[in-house]
Amino acid sequence: MNRHAGSVNVIIILLVGALIAAALYWFRPQPKTRPPVAAVPPSVSVMAASPQTKTLYVNTQGAVEPRRAIKLVAEVSGRVISAHPRFIDEGEFVKEDTLIALDDRDYQYRLVEAEAQVAVAARELALEKGQARQAKREWRDLGNKEANALSLRAPQVNAAQSQLASAQAQRNLARLSVQRATINAPFTGRVDTRYVDVGQYVTAGTTVADIYESDSAELKLPLSDQQLAFLGLPLGTIFEEGEQRSITLSANLAGEKREWQARLIRTESTVDATTRFYTAVAKVNAPFDLNVHAYPLVMGLFVDAVIEGITLDAVIALPEKSLIKNQWVYVVENDRIQQRMVQIMGSEKGMVLVRGDLAVGERIVISDPRVLQPDMQVNVLP
Repeated sequence: MNRHAGSVNVIIILLVGALIAAALYWFRPQPKTRPPVAAVPPSVSVMAASPQTKTLYVNTQGAVEPRRAIKLVAEVSGRVISAHPRFIDEGEFVKEDTLIALDDRDYQYRLVEAEAQVAVAARELALEKGQARQAKREWRDLGNKEANALSLRAPQVNAAQSQLASAQAQRNLARLSVQRATINAPFTGRVDTRYVDVGQYVTAGTTVADIYESDSAELKLPLSDQQLAFLGLPLGTIFEEGEQRSITLSANLAGEKREWQARLIRTESTVDATTRFYTAVAKVNAPFDLNVHAYPLVMGLFVDAVIEGITLDAVIALPEKSLIKNQWVYVVENDRIQQRMVQIMGSEKGMVLVRGDLAVGERIVISDPRVLQPDMQVNVLP
């Protein structure tokens, strides 16, 4: 009996729970319906297509080098007895300055001996020529019109002439040794490194200094294939005065940005095997002359270079971010996005120069194009 009553109670509880759940479901509050929200077209910034004439400029870098640098070598041996006051590292000199002088007394003595030998040989030649004339007269007096060379002392005269020529050559060598004891500057320049000083003995072939020319400096500037196209330069060419492009060099020196002017004088006809870059060579005149430059251009300085390139007509300057895959741009036509094909002609200061199917005044999208699609409706920002 108790078991039957418990089952009835369970059934009643389940029925009551089901009724409550059904009531909660049927009498639940209904959500309020909202009207659909219209999609807002994205806003874009535009610029009017305005073709212009632009000159391209190429940016590159290079190190300043002397146009000519040599090792100054002693051609004779001797002790250094004097040196130019500026025969020091980075000392300046002009062409034909005596940089160092060697003790030349040995060579002076040899020159005196050589001149004496020349005098002796000249006397012997004069004697032989006199005897040859005497022999010729004697043969003529004997009624012989012709005589052989031996009878006329021709071999002796030739030998005396050779002896004189040899003595003169020895004298010239002695004079040359005296001259070589004085080492003069072959050009106007500066001392890079000095290796000898007064009192030091040097032998022939000893390097006494490394020197370089200071009248001009050069820079080798690497160029990519695209940069070469922007410059419109042929390879392996030396440019005449009127054909040389202007170059602006700059570097931070002594805490300030300095600038120098250079000219592009030639292009090399080889390609760097490692970088695959071409090379243009720039020249700077009088790099140390403060009448030409506001600050001296020192050797070895690494500088930035801006080279004047070709001039382009009817190009449009656009921000780089406005290009799509480097060949498309978006324009706004009747508040909708349209696509136009363009060709990149060059670049300058973060802008790309393009030509393409763009009408004058057409509105070109300069906002980020990644969120846009052709035929999408947009709002143009003022």
